[in-house]
Amino acid sequence: MIKIVTDADASLPEAEMDRYDITTIPLWVHFGEETYREGIDLTADEFYARLTASKALPTTSQPSAGQFVEIYRPLLEAGHEIVSIHLSGDLSGTCLSAHQAIEMLGGDVPISVVDSRTVSVAEALLVRQAALWAEAGRDRKTIAADLERVTDRVTVFFTVETLEYLAKGGRIGKAAALMGTVLRVQPILSIQGGIIVPVERPRTRRRAVARLRELVLERTGENQEVWMGIAHARCLDEAEALAQFFRETLSPAFLFIHELGPGIGTHGGPGTLGVALYHPAE
Repeated sequence: MIKIVTDADASLPEAEMDRYDITTIPLWVHFGEETYREGIDLTADEFYARLTASKALPTTSQPSAGQFVEIYRPLLEAGHEIVSIHLSGDLSGTCLSAHQAIEMLGGDVPISVVDSRTVSVAEALLVRQAALWAEAGRDRKTIAADLERVTDRVTVFFTVETLEYLAKGGRIGKAAALMGTVLRVQPILSIQGGIIVPVERPRTRRRAVARLRELVLERTGENQEVWMGIAHARCLDEAEALAQFFRETLSPAFLFIHELGPGIGTHGGPGTLGVALYHPAE
């Protein structure tokens, strides 16, 4: 049997994780000398309270190779093969840790690691696709190869209240070109080729949210099946309004809302709002 492993950044609803028996490995969040496992030791409420009160920005780190071994070994001993899907290798060393774990397990083990080339709800949509393919009986190597083939079917747009968190966290990518010019704008960003890139510079929050809607509609053809994920950091009302808009305009086959946890919330900050869409493949 194929088992899907992913990281805490891939934020599928709990019901989906349970339905497909997906295993999650936590990312680490560090407030000074204090270290927490995302989703285990630190809730979203606790995280954002500390983030806004802290003078220093917390840091994040990928799971260690040893942690991956602890996840992989019992699955292998139970006779499973593994497809391990993780956030962009240009933004995190998670995939590298997974590959190191394979070497620690002897190298010749039935594990395929896939770099999703994206993050958060966008990554989650690819995890769901892999789970459906596994349920349908595809073999491990085929699932991994097909996932790498369809990563460009995932589109993600998001806006942030400030670029400060992305800059301090070292995840700003090509959006660094906007620094110093966007004090009075609400930038729209995307993830392309695994890195963050600037898209537009709306001057107000209302216009930024409107452009999120428009950009998504521009990339969805008529009669195309679409899956969607909406991510937010402390702006649930806006996320729910986006979800309702897309339900009415696109009738997505799958749509969910997720509040960003510490792993991504550290780098986007409160007020981050994003939409990911994916046209599922056969």
